[in-house]
Amino acid sequence: MFYLSGCSHRFHTSCLARSVRVRGWKEEAAIVEKGELEGVVVRCPVCRRAGTVENVEEGNEEREGVWEGVGRAEAA
Repeated sequence: MFYLSGCSHRFHTSCLARSVRVRGWKEEAAIVEKGELEGVVVRCPVCRRAGTVENVEEGNEEREGVWEGVGRAEAA
């Protein structure tokens, strides 16, 4: 599962890659699919905020560090 740093929406790797590819960001989609996510900036397919992709282990509800980056939001 992945979070985007600009929002709190979560995505499976394949779902995020598909959304990024549909928007015409083929290079970013390939990076997401490979799991080489450090520094990749994409827009959330739900709220359209820009942010870097952050890996969050499944079942881990901690969001520490998730709010850093482009389109910063306040933690709830």
